[in-house]
Amino acid sequence: TAQGSANPADASAMKAAMLDDPNLDEGYEEEAEDDGKCEGRGGGAQGAEGNFKMRNYQLELAEEALTGRNVVICSPTNSGKTRVAVFICKNHLEKNPNGKVLVMVNKVHLVEQHFQKQFKPLLPESFHSRMGTISGENYSAGEEHISFKQLVEQKNLIILTAQILENHLSRTDEERVELSDLSLIIFDECHHTKKEDVYNKIMGRVILRKHDHPDRPRPQIVGFTASPGVGGAKTHAKAVSHI
Repeated sequence: TAQGSANPADASAMKAAMLDDPNLDEGYEEEAEDDGKCEGRGGGAQGAEGNFKMRNYQLELAEEALTGRNVVICSPTNSGKTRVAVFICKNHLEKNPNGKVLVMVNKVHLVEQHFQKQFKPLLPESFHSRMGTISGENYSAGEEHISFKQLVEQKNLIILTAQILENHLSRTDEERVELSDLSLIIFDECHHTKKEDVYNKIMGRVILRKHDHPDRPRPQIVGFTASPGVGGAKTHAKAVSHI
């Protein structure tokens, strides 16, 4: 986006921290590091309730997003991107208690995986009743037969598959959800935002809102990826243009 910027942390320092981490394994991305048990380094941050350790490079990754800017955060696999996403969401809702945050993933199994292994363990219990998940037509917000529109109205942080949001942005009935209803959208694996991918359709709506209705509220956008790609570009300028 026009406001956005790329925000890679120092690669050598990050690699050294990862290699020096006895808790890190090669299994589920970020699971060992982000299970809520790893020790922080240097100037780590701690949540108001319970431990929420952040390494210095993770704080650096989050820095631009914490100012409210649109940003793409690029960081290697197993560097704790999801932990950074949780930290950003927590900070956003602490500043905006009535905020509406969506964490979008592109695979169904990642919805519950992110919720059970990252967001629920890391966030204070006071956040738990404010969170919900939805993938396909399966709702798990604690209430049965709740619609996505109701979920947005009742919860402050929702982890979901992106197609659900796109479907409800395009509806014309009472179940329609507006971009102005949302305050922050996280795009997990945001390098998929291209061509006919649902991520790109949603971002197209965001860009149209910005240009057609610049005075109307729109959500902050934060993307996470380990591999932004260059679209086959052969020159630096074309690579930058693709990103």
